[in-house]
Amino acid sequence: MPSSSHRRAREDSDAEDDIPLIRQRMSFGAQPVQPAMVCSSNVPPAPARDAVETTPTFGIQSFIPPMDRQRAKGYKQQHGGHAAMLKLMDGACGQTCKLTENYKRLTSEKASLKDEVNKLKEELEKARAERDSGIQATKDEASHVEDRAKNTKADRDKALSKLNSLRQWVAVANQNLAHVKEGLRKARSSH
Repeated sequence: MPSSSHRRAREDSDAEDDIPLIRQRMSFGAQPVQPAMVCSSNVPPAPARDAVETTPTFGIQSFIPPMDRQRAKGYKQQHGGHAAMLKLMDGACGQTCKLTENYKRLTSEKASLKDEVNKLKEELEKARAERDSGIQATKDEASHVEDRAKNTKADRDKALSKLNSLRQWVAVANQNLAHVKEGLRKARSSH
C-alpha cells in the first residue's frame, strides 16, 4: 500500500501534468473573450449549471470547462504552489487590464490633442487670411488716396492755369480800357 508521501508525490505530479492543459484551454478554449475581459473583475459570471465555488483570486475560471475547473479547485485547495501560480496569473491579468486602460486613455488624449491642434491650425489660417485681407485693403486705400492726391494736384494745376489765363485776360482788358479812355480824352480835348 503506497505511503502518504508517495500518494502526495503522485498528486503533485498529476497537478503539474494538468498545468499545460489549463494553459492550453486558456489559449485555445472554446469560449473566446476580448482582451478587455482578461481581468477577473471584467469576466462575466458563468451560467448557473456550470457555476462552481471559487475565490476571487481564481481569475481564469471562465477559460476552463466545469470539470477541469472542479479539478483545478481541488488542486488549488491541496497545493499552495498551484494556488500561488493562479494568483500570479490573476495579478498579471490585472496588470494587463491597467495597461489596456492606460493605452485607451492615452489614445483618447492623443485624439483630443490632435483635434485641438487642428482647431488651432484653422484659427491660425483664419487669422492669416484676415491679416492678408487687411493689408490688401490698406494698400488699396493708400492707392486710392494717392490717386485722389494726384487728381487734386492736377485739378489745382488746372485751376491755377485758368486763373493765370483770367489774369492775362484782365490785363489785356485793362489795356484796352486804357486805350479807350485815352481816345475819349483826345476826342474831348479836340472839341
